[in-house]
Amino acid sequence: MHLEMTLIDSAAQSARWVQKPFGNTRGFNPNWWVGSAKSPAVWCSVTDAAMGEVARAQVKTRSLVGVAYPTRRVPVGGATEIHLLEVREDLRRGCRGIGRAVVAMLEEAFPGPLLALSLDATSDGFWRRLGWNEHDHEDAAGRRAEGARPPANLFESVRS
Repeated sequence: MHLEMTLIDSAAQSARWVQKPFGNTRGFNPNWWVGSAKSPAVWCSVTDAAMGEVARAQVKTRSLVGVAYPTRRVPVGGATEIHLLEVREDLRRGCRGIGRAVVAMLEEAFPGPLLALSLDATSDGFWRRLGWNEHDHEDAAGRRAEGARPPANLFESVRS
């Protein structure tokens, strides 16, 4: 497998809201990839010559996400946030390593530190397996005590 990443930067568009560059493609969540998004954002399409498009990502540069995570200092100028990351549905299982390879490509393409918010146990496990540092939200302990899912966990690349 030989993966190539194409970057589509919304910065060239001067609008506050921009159209996402993807259509409704089988294997990708249309709620994530079709419609509009707040600019600036960079979209990434990862392809393989034999399999076509295998993954997508939406990246926000200079993101200030992390202010509600007391164990993480937000750098002046922000960080690079992997806002969305999705491997095509039929390729998610089977130990192909596509997700891991895409994250490595993002680490090479964008300045650190890199961050990702995780909204469910599946993605929590993905970021933990990559060895990324995990930061709890300031409300996490209280939400767990109530028996509720805490706010999103914040993961930070160890290569930051």
